[in-house]
Amino acid sequence: LALDTKTPSYQGSKQSRQLELADYVFTGFFTVEALMKIGAWGFVLAPNSYLRSGWNILDFVIVVTGYISLGGMANVTGLRGIRALRPLRTITRIKEMKNLVGSIIACLPMLLDVIILMAFYFVIFGIMTVQLFGGVLRNRCGAPVFDGATTDAETGIVQGISYVVPDEWKGDVCKFPRSKDVTWLNVSDSDSGEWSLEVSGIMQTEWAFQCPGPSEEYPHGLFCTHFGNPGAEGYGRDDVGYNSYDNILLAWICLFQCVTLQDWSFLMYHTQDAVHWWTWPLHFSLYLMGGVLIVNLILAIIYVNYQKQQNEKLEKMEREMSSVDGPKKKTAFSRIKSHHSKASMAGSKKSSKRLGGSRKASKSFGSAMRMSSVGSRKPSLDSMKA
Repeated sequence: LALDTKTPSYQGSKQSRQLELADYVFTGFFTVEALMKIGAWGFVLAPNSYLRSGWNILDFVIVVTGYISLGGMANVTGLRGIRALRPLRTITRIKEMKNLVGSIIACLPMLLDVIILMAFYFVIFGIMTVQLFGGVLRNRCGAPVFDGATTDAETGIVQGISYVVPDEWKGDVCKFPRSKDVTWLNVSDSDSGEWSLEVSGIMQTEWAFQCPGPSEEYPHGLFCTHFGNPGAEGYGRDDVGYNSYDNILLAWICLFQCVTLQDWSFLMYHTQDAVHWWTWPLHFSLYLMGGVLIVNLILAIIYVNYQKQQNEKLEKMEREMSSVDGPKKKTAFSRIKSHHSKASMAGSKKSSKRLGGSRKASKSFGSAMRMSSVGSRKPSLDSMKA
């Protein structure tokens, strides 16, 4: 399935024929396995029959969809993807992985409270960020363009001015000076023929990003104008972007970035440029509550539930060992030992090395015991001390 492709030159190629043959072979193996299980356990009526297991239901669906796709009776390209779930059967073969997956499934009821907490997190902070930052991340520094502009004869105000955002300024959010607050006046001298403009209504602040003033490249300077959002370039449009708080859905995407710690600091920098420096406490709260508290709560619940299941298994094996005698007791004891961690195994290896180093002392002790027992069956007090 992974090597399959829909390119025109692929159909009828050598690789295509080989994969088709492999499809027949794997379908045959799955069919034989299903038939053997059905013959041994029964199909569905017996208590422990074939279709009473969820994994066997998955296998049966895979076999049926395999024959439907091979027979060409229907377009089941999507159903063939179900075969990709078959490697999940390895979970039942790898004991530790089975325990881990079982722990995750068992702790789902315990995770309900964390899910409710996360829902409150997204709803409350989503509404808050929409009210604070809605629409502010759309402003960029643009250069005024006077092509097609007209001048009012009575007031001298220039109208019809457009602003073009240069490519190097499309990623920088701004706040001042806003183009909608600026008034351009035509102060040209009709006698000398010189044409010039004056601008008024410029507001500035030192706590947000300001567009630069006049320069050689931009004689009239740059002005903060409505443009688009950060990340809009990935969509091929300048007016659409996912880094935005214009509505609750886009705000949730930004909050998800804070939970996953994916470029959350850049969101903070954008809001600082567009609003004020005081936005950092809010974003640090989003980071601590979402990316640290909620995520670690989920991991802690999974870990505690996993340890609980492991302890229950060990206690069950200890009860089994205490209830048997003779040779069976050794078997139960070996089952408990098999559940020790790798760290304890490593520690036992180290202790065995230390014991190996003390064999010489034990041999000398044994020789002393034999020498002292030459004249008597019981060793003397001096030999015991030795």
